[in-house]
Amino acid sequence: MRIKLGMTKRRSMELKRMEEAGLIASYEGTVVEKMTKTYYRMEPSGKEELSAWLFEPLGQMPSLGTSFP
Repeated sequence: MRIKLGMTKRRSMELKRMEEAGLIASYEGTVVEKMTKTYYRMEPSGKEELSAWLFEPLGQMPSLGTSFP
C-alpha cells in the first residue's frame, strides 16, 4: 500500500518515532535522475499493532437524542 503524504515536521517526527519503535521501515528510491524519495513500509510488528488498535472497543457512543434545534 502506498500513501502519498505532504511532509510536515510533525508527520516527519511521527514517522521517525514509528521507525525507531520498529513499526515501519524506510527506504529510498530514485524517482528521476538525482532525485530520491523516501518510502515507508509496515513491519510485521506494525501490522500487529495496527490490527490490535483497529479491534479495540470504541467505548460508549454519546447519545444524539431525537430532537433537532
